[in-house]
Amino acid sequence: RDEAHDGALLQSLRTQRGETLRQVAARVGCSHCYISGLERGIQENPNFQVLTQLAAVYGLPVTAFVGAATASGDGQPLDKPVSL
Repeated sequence: RDEAHDGALLQSLRTQRGETLRQVAARVGCSHCYISGLERGIQENPNFQVLTQLAAVYGLPVTAFVGAATASGDGQPLDKPVSL
């Protein structure tokens, strides 16, 4: 996946909702610096807990941020990425 694209998506979702970095970070349970790094493509490979929380905050499936996930390592996609 392209981290710059994912970061732009995160920033777009946040700004469309009129939220600050600190507001999103508080909802996700991490620092605003971490969210900023994700948005700018500097912070790479966030852990699954952060991705799950971001997905919940924005009402999207986790796959919107990580692409097609696979079930139990069998290589079969669970879902397709969301295009916004």
